[in-house]
Amino acid sequence: MVPSLLRAALDAWETTGDFPVLPALRHLVVTGEALPADVCERWFARYPHIPIVNAYGPTECSDDVTHAVLTPHSELGARVPIGRVVRNTRLYVLDDYLRLVPVGTPGELYVAGTGVGRGYLGDPGRTAVTFVADPFGAVGERMYRTGDRVVHRPDGQLEFLERLDHQVKIRGRRIELGEIEAVLRAVGGVTDTAVQAVPDDGGRKRLVGYLVGPATVEHARAALAEVLPDYMVPAEFMTLEALPLTANGKVDRKALPVPDRAGVAATTGRAPRTPEERALCAAFAEVLNLDSVTADDDFFALGGDSISSIQVVGRARRAGLTITPRDVFTRKTPAALAAAARPAAEPAPAPAVSDQPLVSLSQEELAEFDLEFGE
Repeated sequence: MVPSLLRAALDAWETTGDFPVLPALRHLVVTGEALPADVCERWFARYPHIPIVNAYGPTECSDDVTHAVLTPHSELGARVPIGRVVRNTRLYVLDDYLRLVPVGTPGELYVAGTGVGRGYLGDPGRTAVTFVADPFGAVGERMYRTGDRVVHRPDGQLEFLERLDHQVKIRGRRIELGEIEAVLRAVGGVTDTAVQAVPDDGGRKRLVGYLVGPATVEHARAALAEVLPDYMVPAEFMTLEALPLTANGKVDRKALPVPDRAGVAATTGRAPRTPEERALCAAFAEVLNLDSVTADDDFFALGGDSISSIQVVGRARRAGLTITPRDVFTRKTPAALAAAARPAAEPAPAPAVSDQPLVSLSQEELAEFDLEFGE
């Protein structure tokens, strides 16, 4: 499970007070993003008998390469450890000259062993850069350069610090910020641009796009949506006169302004008219940290995503309304959702009996994306 999804599940369970019993669950495996310590604490407050396995592993190495088994007695600190190496795998924390760094000194993580792939199909240049000779292994063995900055703790566990390039993980998906920037630079009226991931109040990352030039935010967003999946379209945009630069002329990403979520303006849509619309406008505003939302505002244009749609469902239920994440994806506005909402006391229609297995959340997201943008 991706940590951001676990957070959303805990939010929903705490809102309704309806925690599942989970009698068959022996370990909860989380992976795909950095695991916040507060999520662990909330899990153990309800399920102290079910350990969390914080897993780490790049796709290029087949699967997980480290596991950290966490219990209520684990010392988490500021960062939750990603753990120790798994079998048939070797990990090296190296400096820029491929020398091992001592415990407590940050370095780049390299992976060697049976799980390391052979390279990128049809991309020998990229393969040569990231799959390099293993100076600590047998002749001919290679290791994978993860691009992740980590540190060895005194107890032998690893801590993830940050990405060394512009790749980020959001909602469990690896995103190359430069790819988004390249598409934006091709948009008419955009003279310069940058994209970065910034954390919200809940610690979950969101993409923010910065535009220089006469192009409108609506035009830029529409251009991205034509060629990129929804999770690569920035949730928010800011228009700047110029990008901040460092002394040597590079974009100073640390100096890019962080948008104030409370200051994001809603559209000029109509005010909510019914109790249902008012409740859903309030749910949108609370989840997205906005001052106000109109009945005609598009949830995703305001910065919503699949995880926050689950939070809206929980807020709506607390207000006495029953909607589903699929409703949020297809109807998008408080007005349209209000027309489809049922009273929470009214039972949802029973699903049709089918021999087909249930789909996962990721499969549902792909289906929703195809519904929205597929031919």
